[in-house]
Amino acid sequence: MNRSLKKIDTVLLLLIAAVFIVGLLALFSASHKPDGLILKNYCIQQIIWMIVALILSVLFIWIGYERWLDYSYIIFGLNILLLL
Repeated sequence: MNRSLKKIDTVLLLLIAAVFIVGLLALFSASHKPDGLILKNYCIQQIIWMIVALILSVLFIWIGYERWLDYSYIIFGLNILLLL
């Protein structure tokens, strides 16, 4: 296992999980219909995006920040272009 993955703060991960769960509860209560007919389940979409974000986060940590420093100006420029 990579050293970067071993140094992850578990308290921070627990706090992130708590915020995610509270957000899911708020989203469920805001989008729940009493008749049981759910046209679009926002909670499932939120869970899917959270899994995608978790996979990408682990991938970025596994690669290491040193490699991202080589491409930092390119990434910065792409982000500025996306904002326009």
